[in-house]
Amino acid sequence: MGFAQNTMLWQGYFSYNNIRDLSQSPTVLFAASENALFSINNDTNQIKTTNTIDGLSGQTISSLYYSSTHNKTLVGYENGLMTVINEADGSMINIVDIINKQLPANLKKINHFMEYQGIVYVSCDFGIVQFDLTNMLFGDTYFIGNNGAEISVTQT
Repeated sequence: MGFAQNTMLWQGYFSYNNIRDLSQSPTVLFAASENALFSINNDTNQIKTTNTIDGLSGQTISSLYYSSTHNKTLVGYENGLMTVINEADGSMINIVDIINKQLPANLKKINHFMEYQGIVYVSCDFGIVQFDLTNMLFGDTYFIGNNGAEISVTQT
C-alpha cells in the first residue's frame, strides 16, 4: 500500500506568540502556546518545539508544569485532557480521567498544577484533584464549594 506523503517529513507551522503558561527546570524554560510547546535550554541555547506532529493533542492548552522530581512535563487542556511528557525519552501519555468524569464539559478545564510531597494537585473548574506522577494515577477529588459543590479553582 502506498501513501501520498511520508509523515516523517511533515513540518508544523504553529504560532508560538500567545504564551498561555510557563514552567521551568534549573536549566530549561518551558512555554505553552495555545496548541504547541517550546523549551529553551539556558545552558546550550537550544530551542525544542513540541506540537501535534510530535504527538501532542490538538486541543487548546490551558496550563503547563514541569516536575523536576520526575523529569516530566504536564500539559493541561481546556477540555480536561492531560498529557504527561517524559523528558528523558520524549514519550507522551494522554490521561483522560478528567474528560471522562461525570461533569458538565464546561467545568473540566485544567487551570494549574502544583506539586507537593510527590503528589501533583490539579486545579480545575470543578475543584482540585490529586495526581500521582510515580504511578500515573489520580487520587482524591476535592469539591470545595459551598456544601461540597463544584467551584472553579484557578491556582493551588
